Amino acid sequence: MKQFNTSEITAKIKKFEENTGLELIVAAGKVSDPYPGATWRGGLLVGLILSALLLHFYAFEPRSLEVLLVGAIILLSVCLIKFAGLNRFFFLNSETERETSEKASVLFSYFHSKDLGHEASILLFFSFTERKIHLLIDSHLKDKLNQADLFEIISLIRMHFKTKHYELGIEKAIETLEQKILTKVGKNPNPPTLSVENRIFWF
Repeated sequence: MKQFNTSEITAKIKKFEENTGLELIVAAGKVSDPYPGATWRGGLLVGLILSALLLHFYAFEPRSLEVLLVGAIILLSVCLIKFAGLNRFFFLNSETERETSEKASVLFSYFHSKDLGHEASILLFFSFTERKIHLLIDSHLKDKLNQADLFEIISLIRMHFKTKHYELGIEKAIETLEQKILTKVGKNPNPPTLSVENRIFWF
């Protein structure tokens, strides 16, 4: 998991919460799901390619051995991809979007639960392996901030992430989000009585 110096990010989160009166959660993870489908997809593809190359140069008798050989190579390829962590090369965009979105929703529900003493209004979640970013806001903010506002912030993060400036991307995103909230929503007059630690939560 890519971890980095978060002291500046922590300071940005604290400043954001003081200026807006809202609770911001920044969370990050390596991967949101084991993706068994991607593992089998990759194993099948690699196994068939290796089998085709082997059978092109060698003939096996009886021919039924070729079926067993192909099956064995596919299973070995699946195991190799699983234990070497290579299934990320066989992810589908639709499944990574679904799994990271579900992960972000679960985290937001947890940090937004007043029953647990949490009153987060915003969750910024990103997954390094899947290269997905989600920005979730509560119903009060949805009335003020539109999808274009959220997309602008996500695009800003992606721009910096592409050049591996992770810290800078998060810091700029928090600054931009703060400006938009203060301009379109204003400071929350009733900030949460309980606040979670100002840091990146790694999952």
